[in-house]
Amino acid sequence: DSVKAVLLESLLKRLHKSAVILDLSIPDSDYIESAVLEVLSQFEIKNELLGRVRITVSSGTGELGSARGDGWTLVVVWATSRPWPKSAKVVISDIVRNERSPLAGAKTTSYAENVLALARAKKLGASEAIFLNLKGNVCEGTGSNVFMVKNGVVITPPLSDGLLAGITRDAVIEAMPVSIRFSELSFTRPELMDADEVFLTSSTRDIQPIEQIDDKQFKSGP
Repeated sequence: DSVKAVLLESLLKRLHKSAVILDLSIPDSDYIESAVLEVLSQFEIKNELLGRVRITVSSGTGELGSARGDGWTLVVVWATSRPWPKSAKVVISDIVRNERSPLAGAKTTSYAENVLALARAKKLGASEAIFLNLKGNVCEGTGSNVFMVKNGVVITPPLSDGLLAGITRDAVIEAMPVSIRFSELSFTRPELMDADEVFLTSSTRDIQPIEQIDDKQFKSGP
């Protein structure tokens, strides 16, 4: 049996979009895909039921400081994963996303804000923190996208609110049955707290209902 990389094509497209935003030269998709498949062919992981791959590209070897290198370096890492609980407790972070940042929408290694927000959330007994942006609109989680359901309509923030276009977010939107009403609309924290249902999406969570935001309980819908 072989190990399969799920939604790899979508991930590589986002990687190249991020490289354009960063004005970063990276190898072509075929080269990166071959590196991923080589990692997944390793004997040690063939019997694992669930895992994740992280692809990181830098500008290559350079001096200490902010100046870039003169090429690129590709690192592909695989790690085992464990299923998430059926539902999540989350908090609204006091750290704010800047939707006007030149890096908005790019997947980068600049994770310090995410690390700090998640650490604070875990101290409060939550597994995820949700960022608001400068306008006060709901943006995203530290490693997830946010959806809410209100009056039978599934709603998620638009990319213009500064969030990362999650691979699972896009897959869920694409797979949404025509019988379900869906919209990409900005919404505020009070509107989120007034939702009928809320759920997260990510590559490791898939679709995970939220049972609690701060002190507000929600029903864990489908």
